[in-house]
Amino acid sequence: MTTKVLPFTSGNGAVPVKAREIALLGYAEETRGLVDALPADVEIWGINAAHYFLKRPAHVWFQLHPRDWATGGGEPTGYYGRPKEHFEWLRLFEGTLYLLEPNPELPKALLFPRAEICREFGREYLTSTFAYQMALVLYEHLHGRPVGRLYIYGINLTATEEYAHQRPCAEYWLGRLEQAGIQVTIPAASSLLKGPIYPHKGEDLAAHAYTRLQHWKDNYMVAWANANTMLSMQAEGRHWAAWLAGLDERNQGLFVEAIQKEIAEHFKKRQEAFGEMANRYTADMNGANGVTNDCRHFLTMLGGTDFKAARLPNLRVPSVKLEGDFDYDGEPKRI
Repeated sequence: MTTKVLPFTSGNGAVPVKAREIALLGYAEETRGLVDALPADVEIWGINAAHYFLKRPAHVWFQLHPRDWATGGGEPTGYYGRPKEHFEWLRLFEGTLYLLEPNPELPKALLFPRAEICREFGREYLTSTFAYQMALVLYEHLHGRPVGRLYIYGINLTATEEYAHQRPCAEYWLGRLEQAGIQVTIPAASSLLKGPIYPHKGEDLAAHAYTRLQHWKDNYMVAWANANTMLSMQAEGRHWAAWLAGLDERNQGLFVEAIQKEIAEHFKKRQEAFGEMANRYTADMNGANGVTNDCRHFLTMLGGTDFKAARLPNLRVPSVKLEGDFDYDGEPKRI
């Protein structure tokens, strides 16, 4: 880290202050893992439930939603739109926690100094938690806690809502941070501070959107295949359960009660495991589908076109034929 001399003095004259390095951590899968490779003295500032995938200690955390907030289309959980485990993590967090509203169950949390920041900069322009974070970085930098470098990891802001409202605000604050002398590191996979240089028609943003689109299409197809595999294994399990039950009926006393119970418990355990995995992969598939649609929207706004796979396949539940006996009718036809 570098050492800067701030333009103020104490009773002993100029005070050299060591500039900090800070990493803001978001959810974007392409770049969020980069935070784990940063030196140990880099401060990690995270948001919401990003602690689920963070592999190192964090220093500052932001939960700026109302406690009764709900994620898009979901029901309020009473824990800032997240599971109770998230609230327990916040309660046990040993770093600095910022809220917008006081919560007596989080007595160590600090209220975000929004009024002070707005007075300082003369503008209330805060359209996302990332904007709040950047504003606080700048505020601290100008008030005796200098920052030498700021890493922006896991923050792409290319989804529809993000593109329309959050990205312009984030780039506004990034400009002010760089103007204040802070070096900002943005990975190539992020769309922030990228665009065509007028009057030439640059293709950086369109290329980024297309690459991101293909990445999430691949994720969708992997989840689609995994979900179908789990559902097929469930169907095969039901087939064998029904077949063994029929065998026992046709041959009274074939399986003693203890063996019947063991078989039932074994099948139940496997079916539950396959069901949990199928649900997880289906959720992954739905999430990837949503991001893919956002990427298509973003690419369209940039004048680009998605030339591959106009539609992603829907999840096909394995045929009921799998649950009964059938004759294999030869090699599948090639299309």
